[in-house]
Formats: sequence, C-alpha cells, structure tokens
Amino acid sequence: VKEFNDTRAAYPSDKCIHELFEEQASRTPDAIALSGAGTAWTYAELNARSNRLARVLQDRGIGPESVVAILAGRSPQMILGILAILKAGGAYLPIDPSYPPERIEFMLRDSGAALVLVQAGIPGQGNAWIEAGYAGVEVVKVEVQQDGAALGGASDNANLVNTSEPSTLAYIMYTSGSTGHPKGVMVEHRNVVRLVKNGGYIELHAGMRILLTGSPSFDATTFEIWGALLNGLTLYVAEEDVLLRADKLGAFIAEYQIDLLWLTTPLFHQLSEQKPDLFTPLTALLVGGDVLPAKPAERVREACPGLTLLNMYGPTENTTFTTFHRVGEETGSRVPIGKPIANTTVYIMDGYGNLLPPGVAGELCIGGDGLARGYMNRPDLNAEKFRSASFLPNERLYRSGDLARWLPDGSIEFLGRIDQQVKIRGYRIEPGEIERVLISHPDIREAVVVVNETREGEKRIVAYLVLQEEGKGSAQTWRTFLEGHLPSYMIPSLFIPLDSLVLKANGKVDLAALPDPEEVPVLLHAEKQAPRSDTERKMAELIKKMFHREEVDMNDDLYLLGGNSLLFINVALEVEKLFHVELSIMDVMESATVGELSAKVEQLLGDDLLLNR
Repeated sequence: VKEFNDTRAAYPSDKCIHELFEEQASRTPDAIALSGAGTAWTYAELNARSNRLARVLQDRGIGPESVVAILAGRSPQMILGILAILKAGGAYLPIDPSYPPERIEFMLRDSGAALVLVQAGIPGQGNAWIEAGYAGVEVVKVEVQQDGAALGGASDNANLVNTSEPSTLAYIMYTSGSTGHPKGVMVEHRNVVRLVKNGGYIELHAGMRILLTGSPSFDATTFEIWGALLNGLTLYVAEEDVLLRADKLGAFIAEYQIDLLWLTTPLFHQLSEQKPDLFTPLTALLVGGDVLPAKPAERVREACPGLTLLNMYGPTENTTFTTFHRVGEETGSRVPIGKPIANTTVYIMDGYGNLLPPGVAGELCIGGDGLARGYMNRPDLNAEKFRSASFLPNERLYRSGDLARWLPDGSIEFLGRIDQQVKIRGYRIEPGEIERVLISHPDIREAVVVVNETREGEKRIVAYLVLQEEGKGSAQTWRTFLEGHLPSYMIPSLFIPLDSLVLKANGKVDLAALPDPEEVPVLLHAEKQAPRSDTERKMAELIKKMFHREEVDMNDDLYLLGGNSLLFINVALEVEKLFHVELSIMDVMESATVGELSAKVEQLLGDDLLLNR
C-alpha cells in the first residue's frame, strides 16, 4: 500500500491559481486563451479584462476569504468573472442560473457571499430573483464587451498585488446533502494547482485545445478551466446542443481541432452509441462521474485506435480527480478507477480505521494535497468525514463512502456506495434531500426516493409517494413543487403512488419491496387527449416505444414519462429519422408534452413545405 501511494511529484505548491495564470499570460500573451460565443480573447486580453474587473471587486471590499457568488452559464463571462474574483483575493461560488431561488438563497446565506456577479442577459428564475433585489447582496453585472472605463479605466490593466496564499480559499462548490440542504465544499488554491500542474495522468502543454463541457456548478470545470489557463491551452466554449449531439460535437471537434475532452460517463456512453468514431481527432478523452462499463469503452477504442481514453474518479472533496486508469483491453465488465494521481494518496480501510490488504473490500479513504479544507459551516460533518488515521497521525483523510478494493497491480476497483448516495449524469445526489422536500408538501404523508435503471441501463430517479388523501395531486403538481426547491437533475423522472410503505423489522423502509416502475401505474397528466393527426399518431407510437409505455397520451409530460436530457438526445434523433426534419435537443426539452412535440414537428414540416415551394 505504501508503494501504491508513492505519488509525490514536484509542482508549484507555493503559487496561487491567478499567479500561475499571470505567468502563463506573460509567456504567451498573443495566444488565444478563450474562444466562444463570438468572442476570442488572447491571454493578454483576458488578463487585462480580469484585472479591471478585479479592481472593481476590490473597491467593493473583496479580499482574501471573501466569497463572491457568480451566476453565469457556460460562457466567456463565467471565466472572466471567476478569474477576476481570484485576482481580487476572493473565492468564487458558482451558481447555475436555472437553480430555484430557494436553493440560491440558501447557498448565498450559508456561504456568507458578499457580492453576486451576474452574467448580463442570461435567462433563469434564479437570475430574475437576484436582479429583483431579493438576494440581499450587491449585484455586479459581467458583460463580454465591456469597455475599459466601465471596469475602472484603461490604465488599470496591470496585474494587482497578490493578497492570497496557497492556503487561501479559492472556491466553494455545493453538492447534495442528506440533511435536506446542499453542503458547501471549501477548496483552496493549492488543491487546484495540484490537480492541473504535473498531475501525472495527462500532459497539458501550450497550443493544445480543450472544450469546456461541464456546468459551472460541476467540479469537472475545475480541471477544464484551470488545466487550460494555467498551461497555455485554448479553452473553447460551445452551446449545449453541440455537446449533446454526436454529429454536432464531431463537427465541432473537427472544425476547431480540439485535442482534449472531458465527458460524464453517461454522456460518453450515449455518444459512443450514436457515433463511436467521433473522438478520432482527439489526443485524449477523459470520462468520469460514474461506473464505466467495459463495452462502450472497447467500442470507442476500436473506432479510435490513436485515442488515449482515461477513466477518472474523484469526489468534490478531493478537488475533482483522485485516481485515473488508462483504458486498455479490460478483462472485467467494468473499467477500474485506477491509481492515485500525483500528490494524492488512497487507502482502503475497514469500519474501525484499519488498513485492508489487496483484494479485500472496504471504504476508500483519500489524502494528499487535493484534500479540501472541509464543509462550510458543518463542524459535525467535518469531524465525521475528515479524520486522521492511527497510521497517519499528522494527516487528514477524507472518508468517501465509496466501497472499493485494491487489485494486485495497484489499481482500484470501485464496488459501489456504502450509503444511499448515488450519481446521476455525474452529479452527486442524496435521496434523503429529495425525500425531505417532498414530505414538506402538505398533501404527501410519506416519500421514498430511489434510483433504478431502465432496460437500457440508464439511471433514473423514482419517487414513491403515500398521499394524505388518495388520488389528490398529480405528477405535474409534485414536479412543479420540486422545481421550486431543487435543481433539475434532482427532479424524479417517475412518481408512483402507494397505499403504504413496507417496513423491515427495524422500522426502516424495505426498499426491496418497492414495486418495479415498469409494472405499476405512474402519476401522469390528469386530462386525457388521444392523437388527432397523422403526426400525433406517429409521435405517440415512437414515444411508446422509446419510453416503454403501453399507452401514450398527447397531454403526457415527456419528463414525467421518465425523460431526461440524455434520453431526449435519442428522441431528437429518432424524430429526425421518422419525420425528416432537423430537431434540436432544446426543441425536445422545451416541449412539455407529447402533443407539444408533435406541434413542433408539424411546424417544422410546414416550414419545409414552404421552403420547397
């Protein structure tokens, strides 16, 4: 085990993130740092713009350990904003604009954010709520094309005096919490530098190109953004529809000569089924966030023989990546999560804190320079999760809650969770958080939330409800209620009514006794509407087949049938084949019902007929 953890390697542990960026900007001032949304900034331009915005922040009192929230999508504004926050000495708190106001309010209050940077013009209920003045903190808008005067004057382009240390707080990332509220993970500058400088899992060097795929509130962006900007790469930003469609993603990769790409494991699986050779132009592809089956990995390796495919593992509490595995000819059904990256240690321990030998399953515990400071305002959870071990009295280890074992070659095999925590599309989810929100509704007496797999092996969230009054409410009622409290990736796909829950002898819910979602009625739309046109009839048959339903109604909600962004990719593709129209993933996601999707197709068919006349 000591040999397995011999990972010490030199890296600039005495530097902050923005210092390393400034050094890179001085080395390659004319190289393109950031490209997207009609914007292309060189390293010198991005450095100057972020310096001007940083001075605005400092004038408003931002300094070391100050938390600045940034409400922005995947965009150049987001990159500009977080870089400016760090230069001012602060720590950034990324917030997805689609989050409901209640969740944003909790994050702002819990983090003690002093100010909110808002991407100008971005839609979202959270954005509207903050701009209306309900956040209780100062709001500064971030424009892409702001002139020098608006950000402190053209004479203020020079680098600021650094007021941070490697141990200064760099960002806070909120993840799902079992208490009913998200918990904020506090990450320091040194943690991030250890991730992207001489990490030992991939070479990052000036001139390479990487595509930003992660959501701002997803910690994979830590690797993408700082892996690029601290090493002289060009960071490309693309629209959501590009990232979810194999044909469009492949065209983007080819046109912009992208070298590196990070994908969540479920999205990788989906794209590899559509077009396994789309990754051919890449130098390396990193996947992670869930168990990687060997079959899609092998399919991509065969189609892209020159590609380096890396399976990455790591919780937010250890700054994005903990272990890596270069995928080869795998012998098992699942790809191992591999060995620790540089300056990271991993131990497999039993419930008493004792080390376990290779081959014996236990809890995966993590140490090293990537270890976060801890959770914001949660001393109880810090004491539980960040602990020392008898064999490492002067070091902290993070208890991941993941079950794993050493393989003979020093790689690690992931075996599942010790608790009920799950990953959906790369996001960590505590079912207990969803349950607590559901039972806060006056019409719900009891709720159990589980994650199961469809026949195609895709994970989905299922809510089993015991209502105060039988027949009261509908799936749309519960979905709308949850949308006011939780982010979209935590909303159940199915709502199943039960008369009661089966309990074990110890009083806990017997999860094994819950009915199979494929075999019981789900709560859908209350009013029925049969297909009325040829388009609607064809659409109903298609949706029945794809969603495994015996009957589909025009008023059936696509989400409540079990839809999610990954399934909607296939819906868009199948609709295109059936009706010969070009349909985007957003067209499907914005069509609330089967009838609305049919109407969208009829509109496109009508447009095509007009164009052909």
